[in-house]
Amino acid sequence: MGNNVGFEVFEFIDPPHEPLPPTPANFEYTRAGVFHICITAPDVDDAVKRVISKGGSQAGETVHIGTEPDGTEIKAAYVLDPWGTVVEVLTCSFERLMANRQ
Repeated sequence: MGNNVGFEVFEFIDPPHEPLPPTPANFEYTRAGVFHICITAPDVDDAVKRVISKGGSQAGETVHIGTEPDGTEIKAAYVLDPWGTVVEVLTCSFERLMANRQ
């Protein structure tokens, strides 16, 4: 991966993982530990559909958070994977998102 970043994802087969049902209670950002990870995807709506098709769910609505200089809409959404992990899907990099903030 770029910038010497690594990311590990594990799937428990035997014994199988028992997922939490995807409910608003699982979306508590004040809970201890890791709250969420963020990924960049050029099409947030498509990424959300793919997560849902694999057993995940969307938490809240997709939101418009800005516009690129070329007029491209910057969108974000939160999803839960089938195991309850909260993932933010963003159309631009975090660096790009924060570039114009003061």
